[in-house]
Amino acid sequence: MFTTRRYSTAACILALLSATVARALGPEANALRGPTVAHPAEKSTLVSLGFNGEILPLDAPPAIAALDLLEIDGATEQKLSDLLAARAALMDELVLGHVELLSQVETVMQAGTPSDKLSIIRRGLAALGPAREWGRLDDRLGEALPSPLRVRYDALIDEYENARYNEALARGKVEHRFQERMTRYWEDIAWEIERSGKRVFREDDGDKWFERLNKGLGLTPQQDGQIREMAKDFYIANKGRPTKEQEFEFIARIRTVLTVEQRWKFTAMLLKGAFDPEATSE
Repeated sequence: MFTTRRYSTAACILALLSATVARALGPEANALRGPTVAHPAEKSTLVSLGFNGEILPLDAPPAIAALDLLEIDGATEQKLSDLLAARAALMDELVLGHVELLSQVETVMQAGTPSDKLSIIRRGLAALGPAREWGRLDDRLGEALPSPLRVRYDALIDEYENARYNEALARGKVEHRFQERMTRYWEDIAWEIERSGKRVFREDDGDKWFERLNKGLGLTPQQDGQIREMAKDFYIANKGRPTKEQEFEFIARIRTVLTVEQRWKFTAMLLKGAFDPEATSE
């Protein structure tokens, strides 16, 4: 298991955005924990059927879920955990570096023209270049397993993927295996991006930041919305890595939506360190 990195700035830019982004991603238990290698479960297959006969979704990509069904020794478990930590760190960097692109995907795919959709898919593939260079999860994790376990590991994944393909084919969702492979590829990538987003954008920090801001300044609903929107635009424009000078510029922007009395209170709170990460983590 590895420790999740925390991103914060003097002006708590990330905290502001995280409160919005984390809600958009939806609730998930233990969302801030990276993938882990667990003890094998009693079941011996990744394929489980629901009451309607459909294959139940996995809690993680099959490349990760299959590890839970193997008897793994301590040394191998450490290798796998290191690989998963490296992969998680890579995905976190990709998410931080392409916030603007990620913010556009859902809208374009739902309401964009065919040309717009093709364009954003191409941009997405280009952005995922480092992930493709890193390699497929099942290949990298499989290489860390002893030969007997590798055979079992590959068999578990093949069984699941074949079952998914046969089901999609029977229900008319796909016409050929390549189509299903692409669908599954994007499903697994989406899982990684969502999980990375939950690690990077800390909702708890954002909520505490706004709780203090509202309590200290008595923000109106309109002011609250304006500041959140400003934070989002600022974060995207600076790709999640604002300079100190840019942070101070953002603080100045916040002051523009405050009353004179609120500005004085805001300045006092800043000087007292009311919004520092240490203060909001109490």
